[in-house]
Amino acid sequence: MKLPKQKIKQLQELDNLTGVDDESLGKSATQELMKEQDVIQKQEESQELQLLTDARKSKPNYNRLIAFLLLKRLKYVEWHNWSYLVAPTDKGVVLEIVSPAKRYFRSAFETTGEAKYDLNAVNLYGQRAQDTIEHYGRPQS
Repeated sequence: MKLPKQKIKQLQELDNLTGVDDESLGKSATQELMKEQDVIQKQEESQELQLLTDARKSKPNYNRLIAFLLLKRLKYVEWHNWSYLVAPTDKGVVLEIVSPAKRYFRSAFETTGEAKYDLNAVNLYGQRAQDTIEHYGRPQS
């Protein structure tokens, strides 16, 4: 979702106020910033649910859209020299994560056709990728 320049400037000003020494000013700015971010997140999720609902007519297109949404979630993961591949299949989506030491982690899920369940799976797989990197990416002692 693209925000108008005025809204972006307002959010940046709020973000600058969150680190100030005046506790009451910083607290109120943080609360307002979090409310704004929650509204934006809810709007994006609503749009994604609507896109998925509309795409259910064609299973291949639906699976491609699910794969795209998973890719969108994975851009927020801290990769630390790991790589990944997301591929739609006839039945669902495959996620492959590769460590810098060339250790492969693969998982897949079959799409249900129910937008809210599949979107939940996308969110879970994004979190699972971050958890895998944190668990296996730690230096061995």
